[in-house]
Amino acid sequence: MQPIDFSSKINFLSLLECYLLLGITYRDLHDLVSLKHVQMRLHELVGRQNGLIKKYFFLPSVL
Repeated sequence: MQPIDFSSKINFLSLLECYLLLGITYRDLHDLVSLKHVQMRLHELVGRQNGLIKKYFFLPSVL
């Protein structure tokens, strides 16, 4: 049997209390993560479209 490590539990609880004091709930964290994912996806799509636009509109001007 491993001895129970109470320090890690206390640290986790204090972290949880900090989050609750800041008003950040699990759902808020999940929303932040999913929002970041959506932003990255949008950035990727916009970047791809910009690349295509540059390819088709700037190539003729170079030639």
